[in-house]
Amino acid sequence: MKNNKEEDLRPRIIKWANRPRKPRVLHRYHASEIWGLLTINYKTGKPYTTPEDWVNGKVFDEKGSMNVWHGTFTHEKIQSLYPEYEQELPKVYEKNGIIISGKADLINETEVIELKSSLDKVHDTAKSWHIFQLKLYLTMFERSVGRVGQPFWRDKVPYLKWLGTYKRSDSWFEGQFEKLGVIDKLITKHYLC
Repeated sequence: MKNNKEEDLRPRIIKWANRPRKPRVLHRYHASEIWGLLTINYKTGKPYTTPEDWVNGKVFDEKGSMNVWHGTFTHEKIQSLYPEYEQELPKVYEKNGIIISGKADLINETEVIELKSSLDKVHDTAKSWHIFQLKLYLTMFERSVGRVGQPFWRDKVPYLKWLGTYKRSDSWFEGQFEKLGVIDKLITKHYLC
């Protein structure tokens, strides 16, 4: 007897993407979310991530849930192909009571590799938020260069497309950290109200 039943996994993926998280900790930010806090969406005139959104946490719709799940799955598979690199190496940078945390997808003694996946398309260049996160990591992990790579499939063959190579700039990092300090004050005000 054959069992031809199929289960649509989207409801499970949406539930997984929106699972309960640890409560936010004031003055602590993950490197992947800082671009959204500091960058204005010109359509709305507000940051892509408002202080309220940061405090309350992001809710993923179906498309966002699928992207997060796909990205997590893809990262693990690509990382397993690069045993000469450390994987998911954590780092915390603290200054003036503000903490930035993050994990390098792949890192060795000379470079950081940031992996970015997409369900929609293969990109020609890294997105601004990809570059932002990588540049934060270059200073945090004290590496001079890093690359952004996007895994994709073509004709049932897996590839990793290099979307750009970027150099460390501690002065750029300090400028972003200063901007984060301003946003941190707004978040603290919102959080305490």
